Amino acid sequence: MTKRNNRKRETLAERDKRIREMAALGGSPAIFTEEVSEAEIAKVKREALVKLAESGAILTDDQRYLAHAVNREMNARANLDLVTDLMVKHWFDNNGSLMAKLRKEAFAYRSMLARALRDQGRLDEAVAVLPECAEKLEVGRAAIERDDDWECDCADPVLPVYNDAGQQIGSKEVSRWQIRKRIVTEKHGRSVYFLQCSECLEHNARPDLPEKLAKPIALGTEPALIRHA
Repeated sequence: MTKRNNRKRETLAERDKRIREMAALGGSPAIFTEEVSEAEIAKVKREALVKLAESGAILTDDQRYLAHAVNREMNARANLDLVTDLMVKHWFDNNGSLMAKLRKEAFAYRSMLARALRDQGRLDEAVAVLPECAEKLEVGRAAIERDDDWECDCADPVLPVYNDAGQQIGSKEVSRWQIRKRIVTEKHGRSVYFLQCSECLEHNARPDLPEKLAKPIALGTEPALIRHA
Protein backbone atom coordinates (compact mmCIF):
# COMPACT_ATOMS: atom_id res chain seq x y z
CA MET A 1 0.00 0.00 0.00
CA THR A 2 2.81 2.41 0.87
CA LYS A 3 4.55 1.69 -2.42
CA ARG A 4 1.36 2.47 -4.32
CA ASN A 5 0.89 5.78 -2.53
CA ASN A 6 4.48 6.76 -3.29
CA ARG A 7 3.82 6.19 -6.95
CA LYS A 8 0.79 8.49 -6.84
CA ARG A 9 2.88 11.27 -5.32
CA GLU A 10 5.55 10.94 -8.00
CA THR A 11 5.74 14.07 -10.15
CA LEU A 12 5.69 14.01 -13.92
CA ALA A 13 9.30 15.21 -13.94
CA GLU A 14 10.36 12.30 -11.73
CA ARG A 15 8.46 9.85 -13.91
CA ASP A 16 10.07 11.30 -17.03
CA LYS A 17 13.50 10.93 -15.44
CA ARG A 18 12.89 7.27 -14.60
CA ILE A 19 11.73 6.53 -18.15
CA ARG A 20 14.82 8.18 -19.60
CA GLU A 21 17.08 6.21 -17.28
CA MET A 22 15.32 3.03 -18.32
CA ALA A 23 15.65 3.88 -22.03
CA ALA A 24 19.35 4.59 -21.52
CA LEU A 25 19.74 1.01 -20.32
CA GLY A 26 18.49 -0.13 -23.71
CA GLY A 27 15.55 -2.17 -22.54
CA SER A 28 12.46 -2.52 -20.40
CA PRO A 29 13.37 -3.81 -16.92
CA ALA A 30 10.60 -5.84 -15.37
CA ILE A 31 10.20 -3.36 -12.53
CA PHE A 32 8.93 -0.76 -15.04
CA THR A 33 6.90 -2.79 -17.48
CA GLU A 34 3.59 -2.44 -15.65
CA GLU A 35 3.70 1.36 -15.46
CA VAL A 36 5.65 2.44 -18.56
CA SER A 37 4.45 1.57 -22.04
CA GLU A 38 6.63 0.60 -24.97
CA ALA A 39 5.32 3.71 -26.72
CA GLU A 40 6.77 5.91 -23.96
CA ILE A 41 10.12 4.16 -24.20
CA ALA A 42 10.16 4.52 -28.00
CA LYS A 43 9.34 8.24 -27.66
CA VAL A 44 12.29 8.82 -25.33
CA LYS A 45 14.64 6.96 -27.67
CA ARG A 46 13.49 9.07 -30.62
CA GLU A 47 14.06 12.27 -28.67
CA ALA A 48 17.50 11.05 -27.62
CA LEU A 49 18.36 10.42 -31.27
CA VAL A 50 17.42 14.02 -32.12
CA LYS A 51 19.72 15.31 -29.38
CA LEU A 52 22.55 13.15 -30.67
CA ALA A 53 22.06 14.55 -34.17
CA GLU A 54 22.03 18.12 -32.85
CA SER A 55 25.21 17.49 -30.88
CA GLY A 56 27.12 16.59 -34.04
CA ALA A 57 27.52 12.93 -33.08
CA ILE A 58 28.51 10.51 -35.83
CA LEU A 59 25.34 8.79 -37.04
CA THR A 60 24.48 6.48 -39.88
CA ASP A 61 22.47 7.79 -42.82
CA ASP A 62 19.39 5.97 -41.51
CA GLN A 63 19.81 7.49 -38.06
CA ARG A 64 20.21 10.99 -39.47
CA TYR A 65 17.13 10.54 -41.65
CA LEU A 66 15.07 9.30 -38.71
CA ALA A 67 16.35 12.10 -36.45
CA HIS A 68 15.28 14.65 -39.06
CA ALA A 69 11.79 13.14 -39.29
CA VAL A 70 11.44 13.06 -35.48
CA ASN A 71 12.59 16.68 -35.26
CA ARG A 72 9.93 17.65 -37.79
CA GLU A 73 7.37 15.77 -35.72
CA MET A 74 8.37 17.61 -32.55
CA ASN A 75 8.20 21.01 -34.26
CA ALA A 76 4.82 20.26 -35.83
CA ARG A 77 3.38 19.11 -32.49
CA ALA A 78 4.67 22.23 -30.72
CA ASN A 79 3.19 24.56 -33.34
CA LEU A 80 -0.09 22.63 -33.42
CA ASP A 81 -0.37 22.95 -29.63
CA LEU A 82 0.17 26.72 -29.87
CA VAL A 83 -2.50 27.13 -32.54
CA THR A 84 -4.93 24.91 -30.61
CA ASP A 85 -4.43 26.99 -27.46
CA LEU A 86 -5.18 30.15 -29.47
CA MET A 87 -8.34 28.56 -30.86
CA VAL A 88 -9.55 27.73 -27.36
CA LYS A 89 -8.64 31.21 -26.11
CA HIS A 90 -10.60 33.00 -28.86
CA TRP A 91 -13.43 30.48 -29.21
CA PHE A 92 -16.09 32.86 -27.84
CA ASP A 93 -14.70 36.11 -29.32
CA ASN A 94 -17.08 35.99 -32.28
CA ASN A 95 -14.16 36.62 -34.63
CA GLY A 96 -14.86 34.47 -37.65
CA SER A 97 -11.89 35.60 -39.72
CA LEU A 98 -9.43 34.84 -36.91
CA MET A 99 -10.89 31.39 -36.30
CA ALA A 100 -10.79 30.61 -40.02
CA LYS A 101 -7.12 31.60 -40.09
CA LEU A 102 -6.34 29.46 -37.04
CA ARG A 103 -8.19 26.45 -38.47
CA LYS A 104 -6.18 26.79 -41.67
CA GLU A 105 -2.92 26.94 -39.69
CA ALA A 106 -3.99 23.95 -37.60
CA PHE A 107 -4.63 21.89 -40.73
CA ALA A 108 -1.21 22.86 -42.11
CA TYR A 109 0.52 21.72 -38.93
CA ARG A 110 -1.53 18.51 -38.83
CA SER A 111 -0.39 17.83 -42.38
CA MET A 112 3.24 18.45 -41.41
CA LEU A 113 2.84 16.15 -38.42
CA ALA A 114 1.24 13.40 -40.50
CA ARG A 115 4.08 13.55 -43.04
CA ALA A 116 6.70 13.39 -40.29
CA LEU A 117 4.96 10.35 -38.76
CA ARG A 118 4.65 8.74 -42.18
CA ASP A 119 8.35 9.17 -42.83
CA GLN A 120 9.04 7.31 -39.58
CA GLY A 121 6.80 4.44 -40.67
CA ARG A 122 4.17 5.28 -38.03
CA LEU A 123 1.29 5.11 -40.49
CA ASP A 124 -1.49 4.37 -37.98
CA GLU A 125 -0.59 7.51 -36.03
CA ALA A 126 -0.41 9.52 -39.24
CA VAL A 127 -3.93 8.40 -40.22
CA ALA A 128 -5.21 9.33 -36.74
CA VAL A 129 -3.71 12.82 -37.08
CA LEU A 130 -4.94 13.38 -40.65
CA PRO A 131 -7.84 11.03 -41.45
CA GLU A 132 -8.52 13.09 -44.59
CA CYS A 133 -5.42 11.50 -46.15
CA ALA A 134 -6.09 7.95 -44.98
CA GLU A 135 -6.42 6.69 -48.57
CA LYS A 136 -3.03 8.13 -49.59
CA LEU A 137 -1.38 6.69 -46.50
CA GLU A 138 -2.86 3.29 -47.28
CA VAL A 139 -0.99 3.42 -50.60
CA GLY A 140 2.22 3.67 -48.60
CA ARG A 141 1.20 0.77 -46.38
CA ALA A 142 0.47 -1.42 -49.40
CA ALA A 143 3.85 -0.57 -50.92
CA ILE A 144 5.65 -1.48 -47.70
CA GLU A 145 3.87 -4.83 -47.46
CA ARG A 146 4.88 -5.82 -50.99
CA ASP A 147 7.94 -7.98 -51.58
CA ASP A 148 11.05 -5.87 -52.05
CA ASP A 149 11.69 -7.34 -55.51
CA TRP A 150 8.07 -6.87 -56.66
CA GLU A 151 7.78 -5.46 -60.19
CA CYS A 152 4.78 -4.21 -62.12
CA ASP A 153 4.15 -5.38 -65.70
CA CYS A 154 5.15 -2.09 -67.35
CA ALA A 155 8.11 -1.89 -69.73
CA ASP A 156 11.01 0.43 -69.06
CA PRO A 157 10.90 3.50 -71.35
CA VAL A 158 13.48 4.09 -74.07
CA LEU A 159 14.76 7.65 -74.27
CA PRO A 160 16.78 9.35 -76.99
CA VAL A 161 20.35 10.37 -76.20
CA TYR A 162 21.77 13.55 -77.71
CA ASN A 163 25.26 14.92 -78.09
CA ASP A 164 26.33 18.47 -77.20
CA ALA A 165 25.24 19.69 -80.62
CA GLY A 166 21.69 18.49 -80.02
CA GLN A 167 21.93 15.59 -82.46
CA GLN A 168 20.46 12.25 -81.52
CA ILE A 169 23.23 9.70 -81.26
CA GLY A 170 21.24 6.75 -79.99
CA SER A 171 18.75 5.67 -77.37
CA LYS A 172 18.87 4.33 -73.87
CA GLU A 173 16.54 2.18 -71.82
CA VAL A 174 15.99 3.68 -68.38
CA SER A 175 14.16 2.56 -65.28
CA ARG A 176 10.46 3.30 -65.10
CA TRP A 177 10.79 3.63 -61.32
CA GLN A 178 11.04 7.08 -59.82
CA ILE A 179 12.13 7.88 -56.27
CA ARG A 180 9.32 9.67 -54.47
CA LYS A 181 10.98 9.84 -51.06
CA ARG A 182 12.56 7.78 -48.29
CA ILE A 183 10.64 6.40 -45.34
CA VAL A 184 11.47 4.30 -42.29
CA THR A 185 9.50 1.06 -41.94
CA GLU A 186 9.08 -1.39 -39.10
CA LYS A 187 9.18 -4.24 -41.63
CA HIS A 188 12.65 -3.31 -42.88
CA GLY A 189 13.98 -1.83 -39.66
CA ARG A 190 15.63 0.99 -41.61
CA SER A 191 14.91 3.69 -44.17
CA VAL A 192 13.82 2.50 -47.60
CA TYR A 193 13.14 4.07 -50.99
CA PHE A 194 9.50 4.74 -51.78
CA LEU A 195 9.29 4.19 -55.55
CA GLN A 196 6.58 4.92 -58.08
CA CYS A 197 6.26 3.54 -61.60
CA SER A 198 6.11 6.36 -64.15
CA GLU A 199 3.71 4.30 -66.29
CA CYS A 200 1.07 2.67 -64.07
CA LEU A 201 1.80 4.79 -60.95
CA GLU A 202 2.02 1.72 -58.72
CA HIS A 203 4.36 1.89 -55.72
CA ASN A 204 6.90 -0.25 -53.92
CA ALA A 205 9.15 0.28 -50.93
CA ARG A 206 12.57 -1.35 -50.93
CA PRO A 207 15.97 -0.79 -49.27
CA ASP A 208 17.91 -0.80 -52.55
CA LEU A 209 17.28 0.65 -55.99
CA PRO A 210 16.63 -1.24 -59.22
CA GLU A 211 19.88 -1.60 -61.17
CA LYS A 212 18.73 0.59 -64.07
CA LEU A 213 17.99 3.37 -61.60
CA ALA A 214 20.91 2.90 -59.22
CA LYS A 215 23.68 2.86 -61.85
CA PRO A 216 22.77 6.14 -63.60
CA ILE A 217 22.43 7.89 -60.23
CA ALA A 218 25.86 6.64 -59.18
CA LEU A 219 27.35 7.90 -62.46
CA GLY A 220 25.47 11.19 -62.36
CA THR A 221 23.60 10.44 -65.58
CA GLU A 222 20.08 9.90 -64.29
CA PRO A 223 17.35 10.14 -66.98
CA ALA A 224 16.58 13.77 -66.10
CA LEU A 225 20.02 14.74 -67.43
CA ILE A 226 19.58 13.13 -70.85
CA ARG A 227 15.87 13.82 -71.37
CA HIS A 228 16.30 16.92 -73.50
CA ALA A 229 15.98 17.86 -77.15
